[in-house]
Amino acid sequence: MSLITAPEVINSHARFGQVGNLISSSGVFPKQSLAQIADTEISFCNISSSDFADVFKFEIIDVVGNEFSEQIVFELEYSDKFLVRLKLNGYWELGEEPKFQLADVDWNFEEKENNPTSAFTLETFRAILCLSNKVKVEIPAINYYFRASVPLPLNKISEILQNRQIAYRLMVIEKAFQTSLPFPRRLITGNEVESIAFCYHAITDRQFEWACNSFTVLPPAAEENLKYFPPKNAAYHLTFPTLCETRVIFNHELSLGQFMIDIEKASVENYEEVKEEFANLNGEPVEMIIKPLNGKIKYTSLNAPHLPRKAWKNEIQKLINLDEKLNSIFLERYFNLATSTLEGLSQNQKESITERPRLSIKGFD
Repeated sequence: MSLITAPEVINSHARFGQVGNLISSSGVFPKQSLAQIADTEISFCNISSSDFADVFKFEIIDVVGNEFSEQIVFELEYSDKFLVRLKLNGYWELGEEPKFQLADVDWNFEEKENNPTSAFTLETFRAILCLSNKVKVEIPAINYYFRASVPLPLNKISEILQNRQIAYRLMVIEKAFQTSLPFPRRLITGNEVESIAFCYHAITDRQFEWACNSFTVLPPAAEENLKYFPPKNAAYHLTFPTLCETRVIFNHELSLGQFMIDIEKASVENYEEVKEEFANLNGEPVEMIIKPLNGKIKYTSLNAPHLPRKAWKNEIQKLINLDEKLNSIFLERYFNLATSTLEGLSQNQKESITERPRLSIKGFD
């Protein structure tokens, strides 16, 4: 039987850009493809982390390579959510029993389904890989494993965590609306992110503040609407109900029902025009431009759908529960990086760099 072995220290890199170190055991595995093993034999690969308790158990669905290959590829499937292709690069040591010497490893990922749950599961796995000090890849059936450190630049890890958050919010929206949404394999636009966030907060928070510079309403010029218009051109407290609010997410139109709008200090930008048109009381719509002076408005949902109780299976809930730990490790890395930039500087230099800037108030007039 031809065998594959690994040295004590080798380099690892991955398709999403990280480069780190691998530390391998002297374990071995057969060179032949698992496709040649009888269908009744199912082999697994476990991937675990030194910083997270959960173990990701993958089924090995294929192994490609022979004694002349400089690359052995393990194709791994996690549930029905995503695939990992571990490409082990190296060379064969010829002898009585050829052995494959491991040089480095490529990590490649692929979602099996184009949906938020698959994306969320994959992004959680990628975040664990990148934020862990060591990752262990183990094939118990052949007593083979190696340990890897797979760091990624913080800006790339931030992208992974952002995608994970978007996927989770889409999962919440799916459950509340009892619908299916895609997770596009493209850049998600700022407007799409905003619509997803609005729907998510309406479902989970029910009452939330939303950034807003100004917006337009069209109340009819009628006696009952005068209460929404101030008697003089000054900031005032404005509350009013909306009509049915809708948002479009990836060509899916979602109805969120009515909201109550609350603006602590509102200003009517076109006050004189509105005053003149309201004076007619002719029932015609009046274009009224409202500007929140603090740049935000408060929404209170009156009848948006709710997230059902026990919405998630245990497997998904465990991944959701990792939020705090993932964010904590990421922030620790961020602050450590910021601190390292001050190394070697004098106290005066540190104070100069970290001093808060003094800005002239006149600059904001």
